[in-house]
Amino acid sequence: MSNRLSFFLILLLSTFSFCEQIKDVDNNVYVTSDAFRIRADEQVLVLSKNVQIKSYSYQFNSDLVEYSMDKDIFHFQDKFSIIYKGQEIQGQNLELNNKSKMLTANNVLMNFDKYLIKGSTLKTVRDEYHLDNVKVTACDGDPPVFYISSGQMVMYPKLGFMVVFNSIFYVYNIPVFYFPAYFMGGHQYSKVSEFIPEFGSSEVEGNYIKERIPYYIDSRNSGSFFLGYLEKFGPKLGFEHFVILGPKNLLNASFYYNPKFLQGGLEYSYDFFQKEEDNSGYLFWYLFDKDKIDNSSLKFKLKWYQKELVNNWFVDQVPRARLESVFKMGANNTVQVNYEYAQLKELTYSTGVLISDWRRQIDASLLTGLSFGIFNVNNSLSGLKSFYSDSSHSRAWDSVSLIFPYDIFEFSVGSEFILGFEGTSPFNHDLYEVSDGNNFLYGMKALLPYFLFEFEAKKKWSGDYYQRKYTFKLPFHNCVDFSFSYDDIKDQFSVVFKM
Repeated sequence: MSNRLSFFLILLLSTFSFCEQIKDVDNNVYVTSDAFRIRADEQVLVLSKNVQIKSYSYQFNSDLVEYSMDKDIFHFQDKFSIIYKGQEIQGQNLELNNKSKMLTANNVLMNFDKYLIKGSTLKTVRDEYHLDNVKVTACDGDPPVFYISSGQMVMYPKLGFMVVFNSIFYVYNIPVFYFPAYFMGGHQYSKVSEFIPEFGSSEVEGNYIKERIPYYIDSRNSGSFFLGYLEKFGPKLGFEHFVILGPKNLLNASFYYNPKFLQGGLEYSYDFFQKEEDNSGYLFWYLFDKDKIDNSSLKFKLKWYQKELVNNWFVDQVPRARLESVFKMGANNTVQVNYEYAQLKELTYSTGVLISDWRRQIDASLLTGLSFGIFNVNNSLSGLKSFYSDSSHSRAWDSVSLIFPYDIFEFSVGSEFILGFEGTSPFNHDLYEVSDGNNFLYGMKALLPYFLFEFEAKKKWSGDYYQRKYTFKLPFHNCVDFSFSYDDIKDQFSVVFKM
């Protein structure tokens, strides 16, 4: 029979700072175990057999936990697990020091985004997590096909990303090459997390090859070098640099050169809803995949950029100010509202400026996702209003899609209904693939023995196609993804090899 210690321990632990460190809503910690004893001379409470320490968000499991009352230290002996919003971290010998805010653990195993991360020792160092003797992979199997081995990974919870330093990339336990830094987490690093060149073609650039090489200066300064060759423009060189000014502030600078023109600019963003906490405790939340945790947001962005490629047109944005908001409305609905003001110049690299004007624009969308057994229904109700110096444009539309599986197939069918359409825009990139008629959307995925086939199309009800894209993917052990895609309407292709 379990000894229920909840009443006694809630009174006892109310004087401790543990519940503050894990950021709970009800600010209570509930503890149960099958047995307990107190070593009064040492002021140590020993909990054993099926120990559970539960809070509003977290659950700590172990078979033996010692709590030192005078030192305010929890010590989870042997194996432990931490469960948060359906995700789990496992390890051994977890120690939580509530006075120094220090955390240490051994033989840690956790999933973050698409990665499986293993390390020998995890510890807090100020506002950082350090994980030693790291092995990172996204592959199945033992040993995995690919993995990264490193002496240390540093996680920056307040800054929103992690870096694996001085790493060796292995293929079937054979070292292949070295790279100084590999980034994970943080939207700003999505472009540099793959280190295999991309091949493809586009209407503007022609055939191309593109590669990004990441670099790291310190926790607030990092970025990537760009190397590429474009059929229509020749070689292209450049860099993209990120400066984290604080938890709410991010500055992005980029510059690209090719023999025919220069590209680049600055973008500053401020996140109003991002929490900035002085006493952040153990920062447990960062050890879990934050992408699975939905949050509302309100962001301000200021951009000054020349010759950005937007919808197959080069656009100068000097400047462009934008306010973006996202609000979660229950489990199934999301509201997005954006407002922007921009001074725009639309141009080609050969003839120069074609159109120059300002634009004020507001747009809003209500996104809804519902499930009925095997059927998933997604709906997006959207509206947009744009003002220019001597004209305006507005439109409203509803996009609905039905997705359903059958055996090895997944089918999707939907439509885009134009509810209202008035005026026009002086800019070509504003109305790219936009018309006042309804559109039909359909697609299919087929999981065949050795590859995944995907097809997606968008066409007008009148019959003309916007796109008709075929994609072949060769997934291997969930970590190698070779894909070839071709759009026979746009006559464009892309070859991507991801690990």
